[in-house]
Amino acid sequence: MTRTARAAAMTVALAGSCCGGGPERGSDAARATPRPAVTDEDVLDAALADLATYVGEDSPVAFRGVVAAPLLVARDAADWPVTEAALLDRHEFKAWQAFPRSEEAALAQAAQNLVSRTTRHAGFGVFRSDNPRIQIFAPESAPKPKYSFLAARPIRMWPPGYSADNRIAIVRMSIPWSIHHADGTFVLANRQGAWSVLVREFIYYP
Repeated sequence: MTRTARAAAMTVALAGSCCGGGPERGSDAARATPRPAVTDEDVLDAALADLATYVGEDSPVAFRGVVAAPLLVARDAADWPVTEAALLDRHEFKAWQAFPRSEEAALAQAAQNLVSRTTRHAGFGVFRSDNPRIQIFAPESAPKPKYSFLAARPIRMWPPGYSADNRIAIVRMSIPWSIHHADGTFVLANRQGAWSVLVREFIYYP
């Protein structure tokens, strides 16, 4: 199946910040529950690492089983509007069946938090990464593209959203794809201090 033919949404579920910590929670229940310490940088890095190594046919950055590294990533947060419905929409429901039903409420909290942070322009500062597969895009020092401005389009990321207990996070990206783009949504779980991807979803826009 060609990429052009895959203009519809494609979803893959997996089993398996420099920049300030996760959101503050004011409820008594949230304060009473021990929460792992989280940073935006860690969860964004985990989602990008997954994108940089995933070579499924629905990947917007892989071609013939190879990801062209490094990925060009904007250092500042995206701040244009995104909705909870867009974050939680399941375009291929079967692919989400691996996501635990017990975490549905936490996922909804994470989506709500991402939207709230975006609305309040609560970004993640200046993103940095030590991953050699990731290159931070700095507009003022970027070389002029030799062939097309498309070569200089970086991946944009919204500030992550977190569940009340900081165990579930959701990351949203706008990923350049040819002359178009794909939206990537990643759902991650904090397991003993390390983030692992539970769900990845790519929606293509022709």
